[in-house]
Amino acid sequence: MKLMFLGAPGAGKGTQAEIVSEKYNIPTISTGALLREAMAKGTELGKSAKSYIDAGDLVPDSVVIGIIAHRLKDDDCKNGFILDGFPRTVPQAQALDAMGVNMDLVISIEVPDEKIIARMGGRRLCKKCGSTYHILYNPSESEGKCDKCEGELYTRADDVPEVVKERLHVYHEQTEPLKEYYASKGKLVTVEGQEQVADTTALTLAALALMRKAGRITGEAILTARDHIREGVTTAYLDTVIREFIERCGARPTFLGYGGFPGSACISINDEVIHGIPSKHRVLREGDIVKIDVGACYRGFNGDSANTFAVGKISDEAQALIDGTRESFFRGVAMARNGARIGDIGAEICGYATSLGYGVIRQYVGHGVGRELHEDPEVPNFGTRGRGPRLFSGMTIAIEPMITAGSYEVKVLDNDWTVVTVDGSLSAHYEHTVAITDGEPEFLTKVE
Repeated sequence: MKLMFLGAPGAGKGTQAEIVSEKYNIPTISTGALLREAMAKGTELGKSAKSYIDAGDLVPDSVVIGIIAHRLKDDDCKNGFILDGFPRTVPQAQALDAMGVNMDLVISIEVPDEKIIARMGGRRLCKKCGSTYHILYNPSESEGKCDKCEGELYTRADDVPEVVKERLHVYHEQTEPLKEYYASKGKLVTVEGQEQVADTTALTLAALALMRKAGRITGEAILTARDHIREGVTTAYLDTVIREFIERCGARPTFLGYGGFPGSACISINDEVIHGIPSKHRVLREGDIVKIDVGACYRGFNGDSANTFAVGKISDEAQALIDGTRESFFRGVAMARNGARIGDIGAEICGYATSLGYGVIRQYVGHGVGRELHEDPEVPNFGTRGRGPRLFSGMTIAIEPMITAGSYEVKVLDNDWTVVTVDGSLSAHYEHTVAITDGEPEFLTKVE
């Protein structure tokens, strides 16, 4: 999870970043803190920054970006991070993009200027111990004195109304354009920052819940298609049903046009494993099993889910395959816990499926889901316990066993999309997007 907080000085970015950092166990990266640390350690970049500061000049972008780039390589950033105070300008944001840093969400905390001036103008600091007070929101018991050490309270030069107004002018001129920059990428969410800290935090975390909305739309689209499955229906008709439902929900079908795919859903029949292209010539018959794989994007977040359904009465073999695939999923997802490894999931899926005599497809795997439909890490349906990337709270992944009644070998048809079993055996597919939490995994696309 890679988050960025935007907002005017005094909007509460630092407070919110600290709260979210603690909840999701990811570091907050503050430009100011990094500069001070680099200068204290005497690194080459720190020495360069100090030379500009000592001369009374602004530290140039090249130095700031270099320090940020170095920090993002640290091990504690592998599972995500929060940027607070960087970037401050569109060129800095473009430099961040050039570094290959793809932010998942940019949260802008909105507070009117007059509220900012009142907030910062009422802030008081203790000269002795540095404790912070506010004449309205957190006043000291004795006016002008610290409750902890009785030190004198003072107003920072940066908090004087005239200085705050100038800082706000700089923010509106240089930093606020970042909102449009990230909105154009579909990554901006704004939250109202005038409320108390707890309320604003709730709104910030609610922004993260957009993923849940995308997941619900995805899951409901599959159930809507399920209700139309019957002999004589074409896969093109089911595709239309899915597309229209997703669009009515204010979302868009993620698969449509993805890599050139011509449908809104992948609809695969019998020995077709995945990526079946919807067609008005492909008609469902009694006894078929049909796999429906759907993705929906809502306000820049994606859900991904698949299920396998019977067309009328099917063979006992086909039903057992569907049931076994579904059970392998739930056995795998039970391993999806904070601190576990990706290999734990695959080992459980593969172990169960092969115990039933089924094949577990190797060439296609699950994946991370978020701003992009397919993100790291890959989530194979096979693996070794205790191996692979570590799972962490806040991670969202698609777990999707693709199981066959025969060999796991597959091939791609001449249409360059549809994947089928080499031996012609039946296949089944079951998938949900899930969020890793501090407890049980949360299903984002399961709506039954």
